[in-house]
Amino acid sequence: MLKEIIFHIGSNKTGSSSIQLSLATNHEILFKNNYTYYTYNPVTRIAFDDVNNNVFFPIEDKNSNLLYQRLPIFIEKIKKNVKTDKLIISAETAFYMSENQMKFVLQELKKISHSIKLVGYLRRQDKYAISMYCQSLKVKSHINFENGTLCLDNVFNSKKNINHKMFDYYKKIKFISSLIPKDNIIIRPFERSQLINNDVVDDFYNIIGIKKGFDRLKIHTNTSLSYVDVIKLKSIYGLDIVAHIKKYYIIKYSKKNNKKFTTDKKSAIIFYTIFKESNRMLKKEFGGSKEENFFNENFDFYPEKISHDHTKNEIQSFIKKIKHPLFPLFSQLILTRVRIIALYNSIFFLLYKIFKNSNFIKKYHMKNQELFPQQYSFKAGK
Repeated sequence: MLKEIIFHIGSNKTGSSSIQLSLATNHEILFKNNYTYYTYNPVTRIAFDDVNNNVFFPIEDKNSNLLYQRLPIFIEKIKKNVKTDKLIISAETAFYMSENQMKFVLQELKKISHSIKLVGYLRRQDKYAISMYCQSLKVKSHINFENGTLCLDNVFNSKKNINHKMFDYYKKIKFISSLIPKDNIIIRPFERSQLINNDVVDDFYNIIGIKKGFDRLKIHTNTSLSYVDVIKLKSIYGLDIVAHIKKYYIIKYSKKNNKKFTTDKKSAIIFYTIFKESNRMLKKEFGGSKEENFFNENFDFYPEKISHDHTKNEIQSFIKKIKHPLFPLFSQLILTRVRIIALYNSIFFLLYKIFKNSNFIKKYHMKNQELFPQQYSFKAGK
């Protein structure tokens, strides 16, 4: 029986990948502190997919039984392989579980541990909605979540089309507190000023009681979208195009001076206000923040009015490239390049695990970052 499980549930767009990658590459310091971060492939942890536990907490529709099939397998693997008293589980997909699914997961975890601590980082609702909107445009042909749908045509202003349950953090955390002690729930706003050393990785290690000695190995995979990029992606919305291809074309044909996609100040405030009382209750009952209503309520970084420069010809030119007869061939070449980069990542990750203290590995990686942009950045432990 484990003494404690740290269950990190994300949420999305709050540095979860950086936390997971750091945990996966700091086995020794975790072991010294009686922790195991157990992933699907705990021997090599070569593939990026192996540094989190998402596969055991799948995002699924109500009729799917994947969670109920996979979690018992995960539990059995933990029983056989975990030798420490404490275990860390990290899966940002768990944030999207329904109440019944969360209840099932916590009941199963209680069978192997005396104590479960839940850790979650939360992004202010207006920022989170914009981020998820852009991410969904990049990676999906349709935008769908477990408990509803996020409208493509309007991020904020349509109550009918936006699933507000997804953004009501208090309701979600309040339900979890009916399943585990409230004192075992640790939540933080994903705001640099409220994180230890302004860093989410440092903050997480501080929560689990490790103050120093760990390396921070961060991954950079997300590309910010401009207004024009969003219009381009919406123009091909519904077409069966994989995320890597979309990303390649957006990066290749984007102008560097295009403004980052956002909304206007008034719309952001109106949307955030829907959840203001919920956020206040979140802070009152669960703490975790220096702010009165949990989040910093500064909206001055939003423009008063949205304006962006693009021409009809620019959008039509983009669509023409996507519908070019040779597009399938180009796509295969791009995917081949992606696979080569993935292989490079895997080799680098394996070498990093073997020669963790080698400056040569770090210098070699930094030298080749321009050739392989989706890589890792280092910050050595103190």
